[in-house]
Parts: sequence; C-alpha cells; structure tokens
Amino acid sequence: MAHHQNSRPQRLARWVALGVLVAAAGLAHAQGNNVASVIARNQCAVCHGEQGESTNAQFPQLAGQNAQYLRKQLEDFRAGTRKYDAMNAIARELTDAQIQALGAYYEVQKPAQHPSDDALLVGVGRYIYERGNIYTKVPACVSCHSASGQGSARLPRLAGQHPQYVENQLRRFHAKERRNDSGAMAFVTEGLSELELRAVAAYVGGMGASAANPRGRP
Repeated sequence: MAHHQNSRPQRLARWVALGVLVAAAGLAHAQGNNVASVIARNQCAVCHGEQGESTNAQFPQLAGQNAQYLRKQLEDFRAGTRKYDAMNAIARELTDAQIQALGAYYEVQKPAQHPSDDALLVGVGRYIYERGNIYTKVPACVSCHSASGQGSARLPRLAGQHPQYVENQLRRFHAKERRNDSGAMAFVTEGLSELELRAVAAYVGGMGASAANPRGRP
C-alpha cells in the first residue's frame, strides 16, 4: 500500500515534467516563428515578399519551399559557396537558429502559381519534365523533383516557382556559374536546348496546389 501511495506522486511529477517540456517546446517554436516573421518583414520582404511571394520574377518564391533545402541555401550563401552579393551580405548576419526559423517559417506559407499562357510551350515542358530527352541524354526532372514538383527535404520545390527565376538558375548551372548543388544539375542542363529550358520553366510555374491539397504538400 505504501508503495502504491508513493508511486502516485512520482507519476504526477513525471506528467508535470512532461507538460513543462511540451510547453517549453511550443514556446520555443512560437518564438522561432516570431523571430522569423520579423526577419522576413525587415530583411527579406523587399525582394521575396513578407510571406515568401516574391515581388519580382527575378527573385525566387520562398513560400512553400522545403525548410531543409532553404536552410542549406542560406548556409551556402553565408559561407560564400553560393554567390549573390545581396544574399551573401544578409546571410552572414544570420545565426544558425535564425536560419532554421526562416526555413520553417517559409515552408508553411501558401505558395502561388505562375502559369504560362503558351499552352504549346507548356506541353514541351511537361514532356521534358516527365520523360526527359533520350536523344540528348537529358534526364526527366520528375526523377528528383517528384511528379507534383514538391521536391524533397534536400531538393527544391519547383511547383509554382517563377519561370524567369527557374530559367536564370538553369542557365547558371549550365554555365557552371552556380556551383553549390551543381553536380547533378550541371549534367542535366548540359544537353538542354534553349527551347527545352524555357519550356520546363514555363511548365513548373503552373504546377501547384490542388483544391483538395491547398498547400501542395505530399
């Protein structure tokens, strides 16, 4: 009986401790979101929009982008392994915790679509995206970026991305100007024609959320 009575306070103490840990984790998450939203508003919004919908087609849409991929890009900008002067300067001022918070913040924002009105061009892009080009040894984009364009934790979401931005990055990979994450992409873009490059960019710009899955998440 004494053992029974002693075990109750112990169980209660364990539940209280667990509750404190859960509450602390929730507070840390909320604080991370608050930190990220402040940084997004004060430092990122001028180019990328406060909620990740970029203000210019030259800049990537960050809304809905995979958090781990975003963290990797910010770390590469900070280290200088990915080059873009404005981003290198901003990223150098970010801590690891801030980078992690920004990745989590943008991942849950709702991405937009940027469809092309050129149906024929989009058709070519879909073909390359889904099948590649066996004659020029261009692999299908779907093999890495998924059928829905969501990518993976390590690979970028392409669905809904600004076509102009996608074109620019493909050209940089082809010219070997972008060297981070460049191994596979240098090979992929080597055989891409100008038509295929523009077509793939047009196609992914129109990919995105369905009515049943508004954030386009797997």
